Parts: sequence; structure tokens; C-alpha cells
Amino acid sequence: GKVETVGEEFTDVTITRASISNAETFKDGTRASLLCMNGDSGKWIMVCRFAIGREESVPLRLYVAAQNELKFKVSGDVKVDLSGYQALPPFLDGMHHGHEHDEEGNCLPAGEDEEDGMEVEGSDDEEEGDEEEGDDDEEE
Repeated sequence: GKVETVGEEFTDVTITRASISNAETFKDGTRASLLCMNGDSGKWIMVCRFAIGREESVPLRLYVAAQNELKFKVSGDVKVDLSGYQALPPFLDGMHHGHEHDEEGNCLPAGEDEEDGMEVEGSDDEEEGDEEEGDDDEEE
């Protein structure tokens, strides 16, 4: 079949699923395979097999690092859709939304910081300052 290439210059790509998009045009039991080749290695590797009516969508975990590419082709007449996601380029990581993130990279609601973030430290400093002022009042 036709060879398609997946890869990005600045971002990592993870392919998470391969699905036959034209399964309704084939008889149950028709088989096909998805093959991939790393760059120009010349060696095709079977990624997954499909069987119409039984296995038309397959979960995957194929990682393509930035500046690398995987080439794909299908053995059989089926059309295969690949889905997945791109990682943020390193120079954009953490600033893509304009708000704070926790240690795992999850977005924090506006106005809230982590437990050990700036607000908690600021609260502790204010309490210490209040105590000192109280000490000054006793001396007068």
C-alpha cells in the first residue's frame, strides 16, 4: 500500500490507536496488517493485525521522538486511521495556558496554588510578622 510518514521537527508524537475506517466495505473475516519502518532503516515491522467484524480498532503505544519519523503502510485494501497526541515542544512546556500547573503537569484552577506554593508561604510570613508586632506592643 501507500506509505505515510509520521513525525514532527519540534515535538514528540505518540500514536495510541489504529482503526479501520472502511470496514463496512469488506466481508467479515477479511484480514489486514499495519506495518511500520523506523526512518529509512529498510526493515518493515508488523504493528498490528485487523480482522473485519472482530478486530477493527487496536490500541497502540508508538512513540516518535522529535526529529525522527515512522513510516506506515497497510497490507490489504483497508484504510487505517491513526490517532494519538503530540507533546508540547520543550520551549512551550508550562506556559501554553498562561496559568499554573501542579507537579504532575495538571492545570490548577485560576487563583489556586499548590499546598507548598507561594500563597501558603505568604500566609506563614504574615503570621510571623503579626507575632513580632505583638511582641513590640508588650515592650511599650
